[in-house]
Order: sequence, then C-alpha cells, then structure tokens
Amino acid sequence: LDEHVGLFDEVLASDGRVNLRGKNKVAALVARFGAKGFDYIGNDSTDVAVWRECRTAYVANGSGAVRRKAAAELPPTQIGTGLWTGLGLKPISGNW
Repeated sequence: LDEHVGLFDEVLASDGRVNLRGKNKVAALVARFGAKGFDYIGNDSTDVAVWRECRTAYVANGSGAVRRKAAAELPPTQIGTGLWTGLGLKPISGNW
C-alpha cells in the first residue's frame, strides 16, 4: 500500500516472522515513538493493548463491543473526539 500510495514516511508491519499485532505491535510502537508518543486508530479488541500505550485512541469501524471494552479500560482524556468525523471514525466512547 505504501509503495502504491506514497503517503507514508515510515511503515511498521508484520514481516513473515513477527506478527505485528497486540503485544508485538505495542512493543514496536513504544520502541519507535515512546509511551504516549503516538496516536492510534484501531478496530479490534487486540488494539486495546496498543490504546493503553498511546496518547489518543480512536476506533475505525469497530464494533460496539470494541468501543465499550476500550472505554471501560482507558481514561476519558485518552479517548479521541469527533475530530475524525469526516473520515468515518468514531471516538471509543461512542459519544458525539
């Protein structure tokens, strides 16, 4: 995708040996940007681990269960707002 679009400066991704998901994704992002040094858009329950370490968490097309799980585990100050409405993203809390 990055080569086709040419939009990104850097890509962190699974490489066939390490599945960059859950705790592996957390480790890679924190190593690169530091704890609370990045915002993260996710859509799955495995993203909750990443949201715990990011500055601001957003849900993109996540189920209500994913939004509720994240909202229950994250402080309100870490949950994104309606800033992303035009991109079809929803804040974890589901409140606009």
